[in-house]
Amino acid sequence: LFYTAYDELLFEIDRRHKEMTRQMEIVQSHERELQSIHTAEERKRNIFFEYYGRYLPPSLCPAIQAPAPSFELLVDNVAELPVLGELPQRLSELNHGEPKTGG
Repeated sequence: LFYTAYDELLFEIDRRHKEMTRQMEIVQSHERELQSIHTAEERKRNIFFEYYGRYLPPSLCPAIQAPAPSFELLVDNVAELPVLGELPQRLSELNHGEPKTGG
């Protein structure tokens, strides 16, 4: 059973690498979108101040002078998995489902 478990470990490591890559691509896409939204909001706030800000006393609504909020996505609990080369066929598939003995 050790050989089968070790074989499956290699495929699990590979699966986790692929899943991390997939999730990181999603995070990067969302980060680009958030940055685009932030830039647009900053522009809208600047336009507001160009047209109206100079006529309003700062004490009227101090929060209106605050910069646009920015958001970021954080990655947590990332384990350092070993980097594997090309994986061969699973031992269980090579043995036609028969567990390898002798170990």
